Amino acid sequence: MTGGAGADVFDYRGSVNWAASGMDTLTNFAVGGSGNTRALTNATGLARLNGDVLIFNLGDLQDVAGFTAGDFTLPAAGRFSTLSATDLSTTGAATQARAQFVYDQDTGVMAFDADGTGLGEAVEIVTIGNRPALTTAELVLAG
Repeated sequence: MTGGAGADVFDYRGSVNWAASGMDTLTNFAVGGSGNTRALTNATGLARLNGDVLIFNLGDLQDVAGFTAGDFTLPAAGRFSTLSATDLSTTGAATQARAQFVYDQDTGVMAFDADGTGLGEAVEIVTIGNRPALTTAELVLAG
């Protein structure tokens, strides 16, 4: 998938079975100066965003075996929040014994690991083809 000019929202809400659905490849995901730099905390909408983001739904995360909702600071129903620093590992593997999004910049693969450093496997969600250096500002949870 290729985004257009300006801020793009790549919406992964409703992708309940990531493992079986096959991964998308995003070809031009923008971060940094042209990516989103604005944090959201329980925001009512996405108007504050100034760059590309990936959006995930709490309900989809709850469907992944081993997930504990208390691992995230979640927005209220119908609201949006960017991830906190502990919610994302950019090392290619989970770094904590809790649910984390895991990004491997070498391969561009974004995954979700419901039990972190536990025995469960991370579920791959999307490949970001241009392999940017992601931050928590580019990942949004929908309540």
